[in-house]
Amino acid sequence: MAFREFRYFCGEAFKSIFHNILMTLASVVTVTGCLLFLGTFTLFSMNLSYIADQVQAECRIVAYVDPALSEAETEAIGSRLLAVDNVSEAVLETKAQAYEGARAMLAEGGISIDNWEDDDFLRASYTVSVSDLSASSNTAAALRQIAGIEEVSHQQDITDNVLRTTSVIKIALMVAMAVLALIAVFIISNTIKLAVFAREREIHIMKYVGATDWFIRWPFIIEGIVVGLVGGLISQLVCMALYGACTRAIANSVWFPFDLHPFSTISGSLALILLLFGALMGALGSIIAVRRHLKV
Repeated sequence: MAFREFRYFCGEAFKSIFHNILMTLASVVTVTGCLLFLGTFTLFSMNLSYIADQVQAECRIVAYVDPALSEAETEAIGSRLLAVDNVSEAVLETKAQAYEGARAMLAEGGISIDNWEDDDFLRASYTVSVSDLSASSNTAAALRQIAGIEEVSHQQDITDNVLRTTSVIKIALMVAMAVLALIAVFIISNTIKLAVFAREREIHIMKYVGATDWFIRWPFIIEGIVVGLVGGLISQLVCMALYGACTRAIANSVWFPFDLHPFSTISGSLALILLLFGALMGALGSIIAVRRHLKV
């Protein structure tokens, strides 16, 4: 495409935009609403994965050491734990550390164990982190086979529920995004049709004098892309404002124990998604709107 042709296409596109300014604004508002929902679902999906990672990070395996072992033997077990496949970290909590932790926790409830003479009722333990959470059951079974490990606590139900729930919600979000994209294409297509109807006679004349289909399409495609990009930009700004208010509210809340993504870390991805979706939906809607009128 030569620069002269591109300049002509852009001029025609913006001429049509300003000539049908009310319908263009209505289209931008509607597309912005669709992309705003798309942006909301995208942010929700990103944070869902982020929260799932936090939950999974807390789903560790606890291996309790036989209390009959000495401190040296207890520490030696750590290297054997790390040798197990899928184990990424094994942190030892000694009897003394477990005693201090229990004392602090019970003190919050007004219970004191300061008069207890020893910590023999407690066991040393290793908190084990795994690389692949889905294989944690096999890892827990392998840990039980290690000599000196008396018991292994593994919250498999929580782990399975987190993985299953995250998977289901992500699929639902993808379906919702696809539906919203189709709605936006339909809206943009109907808006572009108004401009096509207004220029139907001109399009037919251009066809009769030998203009190619793509020469006729490009002004409408650029018009649809502009509408989509403007809608994407506005929805990005609205998402930024709403997300900021949401993160501030959650930061001051005591019932929500998880962190959300800082907007600065996901704003680039969100802007790319919204602008790209807006441009693609605008172009596709324009192509659909013009197609029937090119059959002369």
